[in-house]
Amino acid sequence: MNGKLNLSIDENLKEKIKEYAAVRNLSLSILVENYFKNLLYSSGTGELNTPITDSLVGILESLNDIEYKTARLEHLEGKYLSD
Repeated sequence: MNGKLNLSIDENLKEKIKEYAAVRNLSLSILVENYFKNLLYSSGTGELNTPITDSLVGILESLNDIEYKTARLEHLEGKYLSD
């Protein structure tokens, strides 16, 4: 469901952003909505975090460094040394 939001911004900025949106064939509503989504889902690291990816974090059992190296070694041995 969409809701309405009234914003007060500088008149010069408003005109520039309207031109920006028109050149890109976007509505101001979509432009503002995408900006707010980016603010909400950005972690500050430049990576986009979404509710879906956030829900997946931690569901897999993590391997410590030694287990990882052993698993990698076994995989590579099986791949390159098996007959």
